[in-house]
Amino acid sequence: MMIFIVVFILFIVLFDQTTKFFALTLQTVDFQRFLPGILRFRYHENEGAAWGILADHRWVFMTVSVIAILVMIAILIQMRKERDWLLFSSLAMFIGGGIGNMIDRIFRGYVIDFLEFEFIDFPIFNVADSFVTIGAVFMVAYLVRETVREVKQKKARKENESTPK
Repeated sequence: MMIFIVVFILFIVLFDQTTKFFALTLQTVDFQRFLPGILRFRYHENEGAAWGILADHRWVFMTVSVIAILVMIAILIQMRKERDWLLFSSLAMFIGGGIGNMIDRIFRGYVIDFLEFEFIDFPIFNVADSFVTIGAVFMVAYLVRETVREVKQKKARKENESTPK
């Protein structure tokens, strides 16, 4: 399972960097609308996080990102025996997306964003951001599932303890 996770992380990083390469190459091409009214191409160099926050604190942001990536790798290694696809997929998406954006920050000094929703006020984003967001949804699903499982187990234990023998 760990090999699959490593390959998945590498896929995310390569997919992210490939799409950013095309965004960089095509930034002057006028084909802005992918899905009219929904999604458009808009090249943007983001020096911070979402909405450009922490742009003046790049090294603080990068340090926190590196620590978060390392913590997630440690969790992934520590929990490798659980073999839970939801947990592993979530962590892989966080790690892959984090590494993808970290590559930009290290080598460019900014992150290339190029996708923009037209129907809501939302930051311009990229593939790495998408994977991090999906990873967050998966993590919430994992935590909810584990909480429900734990509540059911506690309830079953109480029922077993109260049942006369």
